[in-house]
Amino acid sequence: MASLFSGKVVNAYYISEDYNTIEVIYTEDDGNNYSFILEVDEESPVYQDLVSEGYTPEKLINTTAENKRAQAAEFNQLVHTVARNMAEEMIGLGELQKKKENISQELSSKEKDLLSLDQEVRAARNTSGSVTFESILENNSQKDEVFKFKLWALDLDFVKNSTKEDKSKLRKSKTIIEGLAILADLLEKDS
Repeated sequence: MASLFSGKVVNAYYISEDYNTIEVIYTEDDGNNYSFILEVDEESPVYQDLVSEGYTPEKLINTTAENKRAQAAEFNQLVHTVARNMAEEMIGLGELQKKKENISQELSSKEKDLLSLDQEVRAARNTSGSVTFESILENNSQKDEVFKFKLWALDLDFVKNSTKEDKSKLRKSKTIIEGLAILADLLEKDS
């Protein structure tokens, strides 16, 4: 049993307050780590084997301190995590996060719907472009349509900023095409 730890010690440290009990973590041939508890006894071949691996009482004190620091850090992290979770629960952060995710999913769905509608509108515009020109020709001299055109045209910013004479010409136009010609002149003056 004297060669139990030869070349296999991963760590060793005191586990008792009076420094008389040691836990040795070592690796076996199967690659797994194992724990072995032993009493400090300078006559014990197992203890002598541990010392021969470099784990002197001084080194054991150092590794014990490192082990306690690591355990304290792990404990502090656990306390921090539990405290954060409790605080989040107390202020309802978990519920808010769920609501945020739900809203985000709804927005994503609505964005897809809007994109689909936008594509449909574009498709409709592409197929009805010539229909719009045809409707201008068909409604060119119809009084109601000419009136609607004039209302639309007089509301344009560059028309609002034009002279009274230009606005008067637009009001007196008898057809949509005549009004479009006046708009083209105004656009040219504006630029």
